[in-house]
Amino acid sequence: MKHVLRFSLAAALLGILPFAGCRIIDPAEDIPSYIRVNDIRLTITDTITQGSGSENITDAWIYVDGNLIGAFELPCTIPVLEEGTHEVLIKAGIRQNGLESTRAIYPFYKGWEEQVTFTRGQIVTVSPVITYFPIVNFLWNCNFDAVGTNIDDVTGATWPNLLRDTLLGGMEGKCGFVELNADTNLFYCQSFEDFVIDNGFDVYLELNYKCNQPFVVGIKNATNQETIPWIQVMPESDWNKIYIRLNDAITASPGGSSYYVYIAMKKDDDVANPQLYIDNIKLLN
Repeated sequence: MKHVLRFSLAAALLGILPFAGCRIIDPAEDIPSYIRVNDIRLTITDTITQGSGSENITDAWIYVDGNLIGAFELPCTIPVLEEGTHEVLIKAGIRQNGLESTRAIYPFYKGWEEQVTFTRGQIVTVSPVITYFPIVNFLWNCNFDAVGTNIDDVTGATWPNLLRDTLLGGMEGKCGFVELNADTNLFYCQSFEDFVIDNGFDVYLELNYKCNQPFVVGIKNATNQETIPWIQVMPESDWNKIYIRLNDAITASPGGSSYYVYIAMKKDDDVANPQLYIDNIKLLN
């Protein structure tokens, strides 16, 4: 009887273990719902103050009920372990300074927020439309369409008056255009005025451009005239938009009460006729 008891207990244990093992190794998984974001569009609420509606939003930062799900390159379809109606917040992400490695939420775009109903196993597509925050300070806005410009290519330039307005190759109406050659191989322009910047908050330069060789964006300290070359922008054959964060550049030139923003290009030896198109320059703080 003792032998039978041992056998029966062992058999009972063997009968239980497979089920316990299944629960540990292969747990039941919830069927997710899915949210799809094809793109995020920017709308302008005041064209005089805010200028162009051009944008280069590359990523969606997705929150559900205040919890960050993650940041995803657009377009994206993302699983969400929720069902029913939930509060969804989507913030616009950009490549800070044009770099793949520095993706960030753009601090001047207000996020899109809406109630979204999820159904497990199904995809719900949303189409976020965002705006600038109403409190954004637009320090500088240059789109080359007005009579005259608020950009100066005379001060500090070896060969002045290289920058001209043109419709040829323009992005939205007129744009700025520069062409260099072997004899005129350097270009420099800066904002017509210097700006008082609160470096305790984000400060960005937005810029649309296309070019066939690199150019530089930097700042000049209006107090001591020190120039800080900050970002080298690489060639783009089609119009592109870049978001340049200038806080660290300002930190690199302390003691200034105000700053100019400048754009410069020096002819590369292997480019016969360097060309630079610029448009929709915005300085935001």
